[in-house]
Amino acid sequence: MSLIIDAYNVLFAITHHGGKPIGDAIEEARTRLIEKLVRHHQETGEDVTLVFDSHQPAGGASRQESLPGVYIRYSHPPRTADDDILRLVETSTGPQHLRVVTSDRALGRACSKAGAEVVGAMTFYNDLTLRGRKADEDGKEQQLKNEPPSADEVREWLELFGDDKA
Repeated sequence: MSLIIDAYNVLFAITHHGGKPIGDAIEEARTRLIEKLVRHHQETGEDVTLVFDSHQPAGGASRQESLPGVYIRYSHPPRTADDDILRLVETSTGPQHLRVVTSDRALGRACSKAGAEVVGAMTFYNDLTLRGRKADEDGKEQQLKNEPPSADEVREWLELFGDDKA
């Protein structure tokens, strides 16, 4: 399965400005989202394409950036991120292996009709965050299991299970 994400759709769904200018809040949320997506790729192997609307002048192909397993695309006017997402789905040889993350109903219907699975932006982000927390907890638990016992734990175990003849 590969993810195609309507980036600003997700960012606006998760951003709580907290008195910050909207641009600053969006940029902070963008950084957090990308970090979570890189981790998601590392844990699942699922490739991610994050599609942003760009307000750069029209002309040329969509600009792209790449991180491990996460591809970031910027559409150019007059094309929108929605246009690029739909094009990615419609030109895919396996749209049934695509999961599109958007809360845009028209885009969701079109992608679903083309064969992709569609997930709402907030639902996806909440699931991504929950899986990240679970992975953190599992990592901490594994770390505790791998640590040697403390001196107090050794004494307690010896008292309970030690050789009475010692």
